This record gives sequence, structure tokens and C-alpha cells, in this order.
Amino acid sequence: MGSAYSYDTKNGKRWEARYRKPDGKTARKSGFTRKRDAEAYITSVESAKLQGAYIAPGESRVTVGELGAAWLTAHAVAVKASTFHSHESAWRVHVKPAWGTRRVGTIRHTEVSAWIAELSVNRSATTVKRCHGVLASILDGAVRDRRSSQIPRGR
Repeated sequence: MGSAYSYDTKNGKRWEARYRKPDGKTARKSGFTRKRDAEAYITSVESAKLQGAYIAPGESRVTVGELGAAWLTAHAVAVKASTFHSHESAWRVHVKPAWGTRRVGTIRHTEVSAWIAELSVNRSATTVKRCHGVLASILDGAVRDRRSSQIPRGR
């Protein structure tokens, strides 16, 4: 279990939550105005750790662009050249411009659904399905790597 510690700022007293991540390293989150809020945060972290759902805050800050580049490299050896070419094209032309700068932890289901609907207006069903598949594969990897707790699927 973690602990809450107070510290002073020019705007008054603030509280910091200190806890241990699943790997045993110490982590902290500061800026709470009430001790109760810092303790509630610690409780939520401990609960997530017990359920196996803990995602380190820094891990969800990685961008889709960073993960996409790594995904493409790994994907190149897993599929035939023709499949890779169409997936790489979908990544480069549609997915990366729309999602490349977004942090994985900030992507919402409704945003993905809206993007798919927008693509559907001017693109074929095959292209839309391929683009959605590329984005979904990248986000699936983020979930497996514990960088995101959910997969915003869309559709």
C-alpha cells in the first residue's frame, strides 16, 4: 500500500501519492489538493494492481506513430509481401496522418468510429476495413504490452 505526503507550494498545501508499481519501483503522483484525493488515487492503483489491470501512466503516453513503426517492422516478416505492401500503404496514407501523433491512452472508441465513418464516405469498403485493421492491430499490441487498458474498436 502507498502513502500520502504533504508538501507546501506558493498556492498552499498539496499532497503527493507514493506507491510501488508492479515491478517494485517507486512511483509518485503529486498535485492533489486534499489528502483524501491522494489516498483515493493510491487505492485505485492498488486495486488495479490486484486485478492485473495496472497501466503505468508513462506507458500510455507513447504515440500511435511510435508503435506503428515498430508494428510495421514486425509485420513485414509475418505476412506475404503483397499483404505487407497494402498494410504499409494503409498505414502511410490513412492511419499515420490521422493517428500518428496521438497518445495511445487518449484514443476513444467514438473517435475511431467517427474516423471510420469519415473514411467510408470517399474510400472503398476494402480500404476502410484494411485501415481499421491496421489501427486495431497496433492498439491490440498496446494492450498486450500494458500501454493501454482498452481497445477503442470503432464500428
